[in-house]
Amino acid sequence: MVLLSSKAVEEFGGLDNPLYRKHLLGEQAVGALGVSWTFLRPGGLASNALRWSGSIRAEGVVRALFPQLAAPLLDPADLAEVAVRALLDPGHEGRTYTLTGPEIITVREQVEVLREETGREIRFEEITEEQAPAVLGSSLPPGFIEVYVPVQKQYLKTTPAVLPTYSEITGKTGRTFREWARRHVDAFR
Repeated sequence: MVLLSSKAVEEFGGLDNPLYRKHLLGEQAVGALGVSWTFLRPGGLASNALRWSGSIRAEGVVRALFPQLAAPLLDPADLAEVAVRALLDPGHEGRTYTLTGPEIITVREQVEVLREETGREIRFEEITEEQAPAVLGSSLPPGFIEVYVPVQKQYLKTTPAVLPTYSEITGKTGRTFREWARRHVDAFR
């Protein structure tokens, strides 16, 4: 069995944050089943940029906190490839893999990439923490907004790192945010 978990299990201790508690409890439940398992713990996903698609299409704007926030975003296609390898190739049983993308990119740089790839003028508007619930609440899952700002602030205090896990498992270089954006450009037009 391959379980999609979260890198946050390592970073936030799981039970301290209700959004990540489910990942830790999921890992514990699968581990107790008595079946072969592999846990995949991705960090941020490139596809999280889709939360901006509505405002980009309607207004040509991205509203977000902390434009300097940087992360090595993972392409979901790379995550899926690791999952397939974990299911089909021997040697992955009982392993936990933390996965990142191949480059560190800031929120502001993501918006610039989307602007370049779509050929659209896209403005970036930094919002305050106080504005976050009203501005971001509709594009985030229920219950997420309450812990979103503290999690983002925590990430501002850390130095993001690119991990070699994807390349070690697949023998290939992971896809960049630009490559992901190029494949999903129609979502932003």
